Amino acid sequence: MKFYNVYIFFFLLIALDLLCCFNAAKLYPEIFFDRYISSQSYTFSLFDIGFVSWIFFSFFTKIYYVPRSARLLKVCFRIFYHVLFIFLVVYMSSAIFSTHAQPSPQLIRINFLLICIMCLYRALLFLTLRRLRSKYTNWQQRVWVKGSIQLASPLIDTLNKNTGFGYRVINDASSDINELISEKKIDLLFLPLNQMKNKENRQLMLNATLSNVKIKFYTEPQFSFKGVKPSYYGYTPVLRGRLSPLNIPLNDIIKKTFDFFFSFTVSLFFLTWFIPLMALIIKLDSKGPIFFIQSRPGLRGKPFNCLKFRSMDVNAQTEISAEKNDTRVTWVGKFIRKSSIDELPQFINVLFGDMSVVGPRPNLWSQNEKYGKSIEGYSHRLCIKPGITGLAQVSGARGGIDTYHDMLHRVKYDIFYIQNWSFALDIKIIIRTVLNIFTGDDKAY
Repeated sequence: MKFYNVYIFFFLLIALDLLCCFNAAKLYPEIFFDRYISSQSYTFSLFDIGFVSWIFFSFFTKIYYVPRSARLLKVCFRIFYHVLFIFLVVYMSSAIFSTHAQPSPQLIRINFLLICIMCLYRALLFLTLRRLRSKYTNWQQRVWVKGSIQLASPLIDTLNKNTGFGYRVINDASSDINELISEKKIDLLFLPLNQMKNKENRQLMLNATLSNVKIKFYTEPQFSFKGVKPSYYGYTPVLRGRLSPLNIPLNDIIKKTFDFFFSFTVSLFFLTWFIPLMALIIKLDSKGPIFFIQSRPGLRGKPFNCLKFRSMDVNAQTEISAEKNDTRVTWVGKFIRKSSIDELPQFINVLFGDMSVVGPRPNLWSQNEKYGKSIEGYSHRLCIKPGITGLAQVSGARGGIDTYHDMLHRVKYDIFYIQNWSFALDIKIIIRTVLNIFTGDDKAY
């Protein structure tokens, strides 16, 4: 399945599970839907508690994490433990809060019924997926296993024998792996764990990430892992390779959801009146358009039109970044650049999916050309969406790029953000950005 189909499958699976729970609970509506667990201002039913517990415990029991190499027995065990946890929560809630007679026999029947139904339909779904992956190429992932013959052979043999995993090994000595990656003819790349710091492999990993190719690391069966639990393909231990926590689908969903709702709120309640006001001020200050629209490199280097309030006189030197006391900057432009107000139209870019609220700032194409080859890791900035604000901007690494070290300083913060992303870090950066709007920044010009 393609990557976007994983999200659809994930939510469909949750919906089916909750539908099973709902229909099972309807067998005893007087137990599960009577709103007898009450407080001063609200009431809960046992089904409400079970619903919240189901979502919460799924993060720990991992019932929605079913890798291609998973075993059916392990999937059923996870369902068993998960439903058992929900049963204990619901039973304890009933015992503590309920004023009705204790419904323990009915709860036990529901628990047993849920385990049987879910294991049955999950097994059917599991076997159907295995069948589809083994027969149809559009359900398969094209795989390249890099490494010596001695190291790679056991893994390749396992992938070829277990056709239900849906991996199609396309190793070909006559093909250039970098070309296959850039032409999107590979979906998954296996790299030897002991060679991950090799310069050639580091470049390969970057190319794969920029082309949206997944990466996994494998090693010998006797390798000793500390603090990390690998998956096993046959007897070969395998680790997932991630450049950023945002490579985890759940984190990606959280960030995209926040981006949309935050930008929609700002656009609806602020930009709807602020843009006309700024349009009047900019027009009175100087001749030219209200917005400055410029092509910038976005996610994986894809160009997009970046929006800004125009802060300069109209000129032909758009690929030259602003300098201190730049004569191109208008009187109004000095204020809106210093306070970062000129960036506010980029919330529209976020709504269109070209940018994120927080991320590495989109540099000029000329800067990408200049520093992409000279600064190691510079291209990692293209692995996530560019942001309206970023860690570098709130850490003093903003303003003009006068020297190589200025860009190096900025890239250091960008890479740290990419590798250590968290929702809390995004909120912290947004708060610091808002404070900078009111206090100003000496490096903003």
